[in-house]
Amino acid sequence: MKKLTWILLVGPWLLAGEAQAAPTVITSCQAITQPGAYVLGHNLVATGNCIRLKSDGVTLNLNGFQIAGNGSGTGIKFAAECGCAGRQIVIQHGQISGFARAIDLAVLGGGPTTYVLEDLRIAENAEFGARLEGESMVRNSVFYRNGVCPFLDGCARPTEPGDGLTVGNNSIVTGNIAVLNAHSGIVAGASATITGNTVNSNGFIGISVGGGATLVNNTVNANTNAGISVACPSNLQANTATANTPNLSTSGSGCLSEHNLAP
Repeated sequence: MKKLTWILLVGPWLLAGEAQAAPTVITSCQAITQPGAYVLGHNLVATGNCIRLKSDGVTLNLNGFQIAGNGSGTGIKFAAECGCAGRQIVIQHGQISGFARAIDLAVLGGGPTTYVLEDLRIAENAEFGARLEGESMVRNSVFYRNGVCPFLDGCARPTEPGDGLTVGNNSIVTGNIAVLNAHSGIVAGASATITGNTVNSNGFIGISVGGGATLVNNTVNANTNAGISVACPSNLQANTATANTPNLSTSGSGCLSEHNLAP
């Protein structure tokens, strides 16, 4: 009898077995209307919005390719008519650049949300990089020069300050690089876990996070305002923050801060 191997990661992130359907190949900007696995077949170029999600339960593998914009629209977003709850959206393995907003997964009407971003390069989007309004896992990705228009003939007037990454409460953000974004590098809600990120030279705050957070082994240097800004109580361990103004800013009481280099 053939032995079946199952992998279960507890929580909202993944429940997968050995047998899975082949992914649907995407070769143009379009709406995704059904749950399932999708993979890019080549680079995509958009003149507005590109991938519009009309379903929960979508895994989108960019397959090493790029989705590129013209300074307007959003690379990947929920369609206005979706009515989605934002459950089980995974985006991985590629680059999104040149839009107003690379990834905007704000759920229309609210609701539970669970997202995974991994192995992405989110660069030079004129308003912000990625905004995920919910419980998210973001790992091994780069957020570079968002909030900056990359086109000589300009972009639409921005309505957002230019953060690299924004996630909601209880999110996990690990192993990412956020540099040279116009505003903050990483913004997270309460009870987030922020570990092993490099966050340098952003135009406002390096890492900004709500109370109940855990921040471990982050390197946060040369941001224009605070390096790490956190609400207490939170746990800060072995972070390095230098050449920020100030390096570490806490509000409230009850933070545990040990072995941090934040002169």
